[in-house]
Amino acid sequence: MTTVARSDEFSVTVLPDGRAAFVQPHGELDLGTAPVLEQALRHVEGYDGLVLDLRGLAFSDSSGVHLVVGTCERADARGCELRIVTGPPEVQRVFEITGLQERLLPYLHHPDTEAQVLASTGRRPSWAGTGSSTNTSAA
Repeated sequence: MTTVARSDEFSVTVLPDGRAAFVQPHGELDLGTAPVLEQALRHVEGYDGLVLDLRGLAFSDSSGVHLVVGTCERADARGCELRIVTGPPEVQRVFEITGLQERLLPYLHHPDTEAQVLASTGRRPSWAGTGSSTNTSAA
């Protein structure tokens, strides 16, 4: 596991699993923190699959929306299988207000449990219960 932390208020957890990666931001995604998530997403661009889990977010502004849409476009261009786990209502609302909820429908998943998200990939990921742990801090 790799955690890229900008501050006490925002961090991104990256869990690689062979050909796929799980990325989960935590905190408020805004103009100041979006570059940290973007760095983490660029770091996993070589993977065949990506799960972007927004459940750890407390807030997202238009910077977060722009970043998610760009991630979808880059994943499509590379042939990467992308799944986005929907965030809490206050995060999803910004996607609804901007009209992008419809654009993101092919990627969105709102599972009751993380296991359901992982089952959608057709295999149990190695990082679900075990794996190595590495922490990296970003200033």
